[in-house]
Amino acid sequence: MRRFIYAAFTMVILLVLLIGGMYVYIEWYGRNCEPEKADAIIVLGAAVWRDGPSPALLERINLAETLYRHGYAPAIITTAGIGTSNPIPEGRAARDELIRRGISGDTVYEETHLF
Repeated sequence: MRRFIYAAFTMVILLVLLIGGMYVYIEWYGRNCEPEKADAIIVLGAAVWRDGPSPALLERINLAETLYRHGYAPAIITTAGIGTSNPIPEGRAARDELIRRGISGDTVYEETHLF
C-alpha cells in the first residue's frame, strides 16, 4: 500500500511539474517571439456575450488590430461559428469590432461555418 501511495504521489508531482513547465514555456515564448509578415492575420473565436465579445475574444482582436496597423499583413480573417449561448457567430462579432475600430471592411474576412 505504501508503494502505491508513493507512486501516486510521485506521479502527481511529475504531472504538476510538467504542466507548470509547459505554462512557463508558453508564456516565455509568447513574450519573446517576434511577429513576421504574413498573408493574413487569423483571429480565432472565443465566446460572445450579450453586450459584445468576451474578454478573451477582445484580447485576440486587440492583437490582430495591432499587427494589422503595424503592417504585418494586408488582411484579417475572423473565424468561428455560433456557440450554444452566443447571440451571434464569434467570427462576425470579431469582424464587427474590427470595423468599429476603423479597419476597412474590405480587408476583414469572416468565416462562420464549420466544415
